[in-house]
Amino acid sequence: MAEINLLKDSSQSKKSYTLEGPTKSIALSVTIGLLVLEAALYGGLFWYHRNQDNKIVAADRRASEVNLEISKTSTERKEAISYQNRLKTLGTLLDHHLFWTAMMAELERVSLKTAIFTEIFYVPGETQISLGGRVSSYTELASVQRTKAGGRGRIWVCTEL
Repeated sequence: MAEINLLKDSSQSKKSYTLEGPTKSIALSVTIGLLVLEAALYGGLFWYHRNQDNKIVAADRRASEVNLEISKTSTERKEAISYQNRLKTLGTLLDHHLFWTAMMAELERVSLKTAIFTEIFYVPGETQISLGGRVSSYTELASVQRTKAGGRGRIWVCTEL
C-alpha cells in the first residue's frame, strides 16, 4: 500500500538561514560598519577622557599659581595695612603735637615760672586740663592765684601738703 503522509515533512518546514549571494555581503558590511562605529565611539571616549584629564591638571596648576599669588598679595596687604596704621598714628601724633604746642605756650604764659609740673591730666575732646606740680612756697602759690586768675581761663588751685 502506498504511504500517504498528511503531515508536512519536517525537512520542508525548516528554512535555511545561511546567507548567500548579495545578502551575505550586505550583512557583512553592516556588521563591519557597526564594529568600526563602536571602535570610533570608544576611541572618542578615550580621547575625551585624556583631554579632560589634561584640563584638570592645567586647572590645578593655575589654582596653585593663584594661591601663591594670593599668599604674596596677602603678605603685601598686611604690610600695607601696617604702614597705613603707622601713618594714622603719626597723623594723630602730629595733630596732638600741634594742640600741645599751643597749649604749652598758653601754659607758659599763665603759669608760675618757678613751678615744677609733675602731672598733666587731659581727656581728648574735653575743654579742661588739670596740672599737678610743686612750688617752693605758699607765697608763690598765692601770687599765681592773684595775678593769673584774670586771664582767659579759670585757674583752680588745689593744694596738698
